[in-house]
Amino acid sequence: MRLRDVMETPRTIDAEASVQDALALDRGTLIVLSGKTVAGVISDHELRGIPEGERAGTKVTAVVRVVPSLSPDDTVKEAANVLRSRSAECVPVVEEGKLVGSLSVSRILELIGRGAVHIVEVHSRTVLHGRGNRTKRPQPS
Repeated sequence: MRLRDVMETPRTIDAEASVQDALALDRGTLIVLSGKTVAGVISDHELRGIPEGERAGTKVTAVVRVVPSLSPDDTVKEAANVLRSRSAECVPVVEEGKLVGSLSVSRILELIGRGAVHIVEVHSRTVLHGRGNRTKRPQPS
């Protein structure tokens, strides 16, 4: 399954915004934009880690987490691996340098719950089914 089929509308905030501004949005994980460029992501948990007295004077870039952007043609499995390896809650989806969506852990869990993506054991390894066409990769010799 490709990200273009399941991505969400991204929730964003400007890199110049304060932690207090971000918390006022009350929107969970946000994608931080510097102009039109993705600077990273911030979660509500990370924002709340800043002491209350410092929130107004601290920019969101002080707590931003750099997460690689993915393409709409990447798979849910690839997104899940990025989310897991970076301990992130969402990943930005970028096409031709423009933010076009995002995919969150909660969206992946929703897809699994609806049966759109199936988890099965294959040779003692967990895989996601329903992830779309895969390109053939050369097998190691």
